[in-house]
Amino acid sequence: MSKLNAMNIVFLTSICLASFSVLAMSNDDSDGRGKGRGEGRTPPQEAIDACNSKAEGEEVTFTTPRGHEVTGVCTTKGDLFVAVPNDRNKNRGRRPDDNQQN
Repeated sequence: MSKLNAMNIVFLTSICLASFSVLAMSNDDSDGRGKGRGEGRTPPQEAIDACNSKAEGEEVTFTTPRGHEVTGVCTTKGDLFVAVPNDRNKNRGRRPDDNQQN
């Protein structure tokens, strides 16, 4: 193997390792804020607390960290027993005062 080919292999291997490291860091959830939009998001603690001592399918109301009052149904999602909002897409990501018409 020539010296040039060996250097190319080392260079490409280094690039691959660096890429995998960046990808692994981007999935880190150590700050406790959840995963962001999409699958695997962590529900707010309020949605979990709302279902304490409740039954599967029971309707509950809780207030989100952003101040929304949400009505949902207690459901098992993976390892969690959590309130799933009745209308999950309504006002997603908005503060209560953002709902005013312009």
